[in-house]
Amino acid sequence: MKLFNSRYLLLAAFSLLLGACQSTPTADQLAQQQRAAAIAQLEQNLASSELATAEDELAALQAQSPDDPQWVQYQRQLAEAYLQRSQIVLQKGDVNAAATALSRARTLMPKAPALTSGVNSAIAHARKAELDEAEAALKAADARPPATVLDPAAESTTVALNIA
Repeated sequence: MKLFNSRYLLLAAFSLLLGACQSTPTADQLAQQQRAAAIAQLEQNLASSELATAEDELAALQAQSPDDPQWVQYQRQLAEAYLQRSQIVLQKGDVNAAATALSRARTLMPKAPALTSGVNSAIAHARKAELDEAEAALKAADARPPATVLDPAAESTTVALNIA
Protein backbone atom coordinates (compact mmCIF):
# COMPACT_ATOMS: atom_id res chain seq x y z
CA MET A 1 0.00 0.00 0.00
CA LYS A 2 2.90 2.35 0.75
CA LEU A 3 4.24 1.77 -2.73
CA PHE A 4 0.90 2.82 -4.24
CA ASN A 5 0.76 6.00 -2.14
CA SER A 6 4.32 6.97 -3.03
CA ARG A 7 3.62 6.46 -6.73
CA TYR A 8 0.45 8.54 -6.44
CA LEU A 9 2.37 11.26 -4.58
CA LEU A 10 5.14 11.18 -7.21
CA LEU A 11 2.58 11.46 -10.03
CA ALA A 12 0.84 14.41 -8.34
CA ALA A 13 4.16 16.20 -7.79
CA PHE A 14 5.17 15.64 -11.41
CA SER A 15 1.79 16.99 -12.61
CA LEU A 16 2.20 20.10 -10.45
CA LEU A 17 5.71 20.61 -11.80
CA LEU A 18 4.50 20.34 -15.41
CA GLY A 19 1.65 22.75 -14.69
CA ALA A 20 4.05 25.26 -13.21
CA CYS A 21 6.38 25.00 -16.20
CA GLN A 22 3.66 25.88 -18.68
CA SER A 23 3.58 29.54 -19.52
CA THR A 24 0.86 31.76 -20.89
CA PRO A 25 1.32 32.98 -24.44
CA THR A 26 3.27 36.19 -24.72
CA ALA A 27 1.86 39.35 -26.24
CA ASP A 28 3.98 38.73 -29.34
CA GLN A 29 2.57 35.24 -29.76
CA LEU A 30 -0.99 36.56 -29.36
CA ALA A 31 -0.32 39.28 -31.95
CA GLN A 32 1.01 36.68 -34.39
CA GLN A 33 -2.08 34.51 -33.87
CA GLN A 34 -4.37 37.50 -34.46
CA ARG A 35 -2.44 38.46 -37.58
CA ALA A 36 -2.67 34.90 -38.93
CA ALA A 37 -6.42 34.90 -38.28
CA ALA A 38 -6.80 38.27 -40.03
CA ILE A 39 -4.84 37.02 -43.06
CA ALA A 40 -6.98 33.88 -43.20
CA GLN A 41 -10.12 36.05 -43.10
CA LEU A 42 -8.72 38.29 -45.86
CA GLU A 43 -8.02 35.26 -48.06
CA GLN A 44 -11.50 33.90 -47.41
CA ASN A 45 -13.11 37.22 -48.36
CA LEU A 46 -11.04 37.39 -51.54
CA ALA A 47 -12.10 33.86 -52.45
CA SER A 48 -15.78 34.61 -51.83
CA SER A 49 -15.65 37.93 -53.75
CA GLU A 50 -16.44 40.07 -50.71
CA LEU A 51 -14.09 42.69 -52.05
CA ALA A 52 -15.08 45.69 -49.93
CA THR A 53 -14.60 43.69 -46.73
CA ALA A 54 -11.30 42.30 -47.99
CA GLU A 55 -10.16 45.83 -48.84
CA ASP A 56 -10.97 47.03 -45.30
CA GLU A 57 -9.11 44.09 -43.77
CA LEU A 58 -6.09 44.70 -45.98
CA ALA A 59 -6.04 48.36 -44.96
CA ALA A 60 -6.13 47.36 -41.28
CA LEU A 61 -3.28 44.88 -41.76
CA GLN A 62 -1.23 47.45 -43.66
CA ALA A 63 -1.77 49.95 -40.85
CA GLN A 64 -0.41 47.43 -38.32
CA SER A 65 2.75 46.68 -40.30
CA PRO A 66 3.09 49.02 -43.29
CA ASP A 67 6.54 47.79 -44.39
CA ASP A 68 5.52 44.15 -44.86
CA PRO A 69 6.06 43.21 -48.55
CA GLN A 70 3.41 40.49 -48.27
CA TRP A 71 0.65 43.13 -48.53
CA VAL A 72 1.63 43.94 -52.13
CA GLN A 73 0.61 40.42 -53.15
CA TYR A 74 -2.80 40.77 -51.50
CA GLN A 75 -3.21 44.26 -52.94
CA ARG A 76 -2.55 42.87 -56.43
CA GLN A 77 -5.04 40.03 -55.89
CA LEU A 78 -7.66 42.49 -54.73
CA ALA A 79 -7.05 44.79 -57.71
CA GLU A 80 -7.34 41.82 -60.09
CA ALA A 81 -10.59 40.77 -58.40
CA TYR A 82 -12.00 44.29 -58.86
CA LEU A 83 -10.88 44.24 -62.50
CA GLN A 84 -12.61 40.90 -63.04
CA ARG A 85 -15.77 42.25 -61.41
CA SER A 86 -15.58 45.27 -63.70
CA GLN A 87 -15.45 43.04 -66.76
CA ILE A 88 -18.37 40.90 -65.56
CA VAL A 89 -20.70 43.81 -64.80
CA LEU A 90 -19.72 45.49 -68.07
CA GLN A 91 -20.76 42.38 -69.97
CA LYS A 92 -24.08 42.57 -68.14
CA GLY A 93 -24.44 46.15 -69.36
CA ASP A 94 -23.94 48.02 -66.07
CA VAL A 95 -21.46 50.69 -67.12
CA ASN A 96 -21.59 52.60 -63.82
CA ALA A 97 -20.80 49.53 -61.69
CA ALA A 98 -17.99 48.63 -64.09
CA ALA A 99 -16.52 52.12 -63.79
CA THR A 100 -16.75 51.95 -59.99
CA ALA A 101 -14.97 48.58 -59.84
CA LEU A 102 -12.34 49.82 -62.26
CA SER A 103 -11.80 52.88 -60.08
CA ARG A 104 -11.25 50.64 -57.03
CA ALA A 105 -8.70 48.58 -58.99
CA ARG A 106 -6.85 51.74 -60.03
CA THR A 107 -6.81 52.98 -56.44
CA LEU A 108 -5.19 49.74 -55.31
CA MET A 109 -2.65 49.57 -58.12
CA PRO A 110 -2.16 53.11 -59.47
CA LYS A 111 1.15 52.29 -61.16
CA ALA A 112 -0.31 49.49 -63.29
CA PRO A 113 -2.09 51.19 -66.22
CA ALA A 114 -1.79 48.03 -68.32
CA LEU A 115 -3.98 46.32 -65.71
CA THR A 116 -6.97 48.48 -66.57
CA SER A 117 -6.50 49.60 -70.18
CA GLY A 118 -8.68 46.91 -71.78
CA VAL A 119 -11.64 47.43 -69.48
CA ASN A 120 -11.22 51.19 -69.62
CA SER A 121 -11.61 51.21 -73.40
CA ALA A 122 -14.56 48.82 -73.17
CA ILE A 123 -16.27 51.17 -70.71
CA ALA A 124 -15.57 54.11 -73.02
CA HIS A 125 -17.13 52.20 -75.94
CA ALA A 126 -20.16 51.25 -73.86
CA ARG A 127 -20.66 54.86 -72.77
CA LYS A 128 -20.33 56.04 -76.37
CA ALA A 129 -22.91 53.45 -77.43
CA GLU A 130 -25.27 54.71 -74.70
CA LEU A 131 -24.80 58.29 -75.91
CA ASP A 132 -25.39 57.29 -79.53
CA GLU A 133 -28.55 55.46 -78.52
CA ALA A 134 -29.81 58.47 -76.57
CA GLU A 135 -29.09 60.79 -79.53
CA ALA A 136 -30.94 58.44 -81.89
CA ALA A 137 -33.93 58.44 -79.54
CA LEU A 138 -33.90 62.25 -79.49
CA LYS A 139 -33.72 62.43 -83.28
CA ALA A 140 -36.61 59.99 -83.55
CA ALA A 141 -38.62 62.15 -81.17
CA ASP A 142 -37.82 65.25 -83.26
CA ALA A 143 -38.95 63.50 -86.47
CA ARG A 144 -42.53 63.21 -85.20
CA PRO A 145 -44.96 65.92 -86.23
CA PRO A 146 -45.28 68.73 -83.72
CA ALA A 147 -47.94 68.34 -81.09
CA THR A 148 -51.17 70.26 -81.48
CA VAL A 149 -51.76 72.75 -78.73
CA LEU A 150 -55.30 72.70 -77.46
CA ASP A 151 -57.01 75.89 -76.39
CA PRO A 152 -58.67 75.28 -73.04
CA ALA A 153 -60.99 78.27 -73.56
CA ALA A 154 -62.33 76.93 -76.89
CA GLU A 155 -65.65 75.10 -76.90
CA SER A 156 -64.26 72.32 -79.14
CA THR A 157 -61.05 71.57 -80.98
CA THR A 158 -60.64 69.48 -84.11
CA VAL A 159 -57.52 67.38 -84.31
CA ALA A 160 -56.55 65.76 -87.61
CA LEU A 161 -55.24 62.21 -87.27
CA ASN A 162 -52.91 60.68 -89.80
CA ILE A 163 -54.06 57.14 -90.31
CA ALA A 164 -51.73 55.15 -92.46
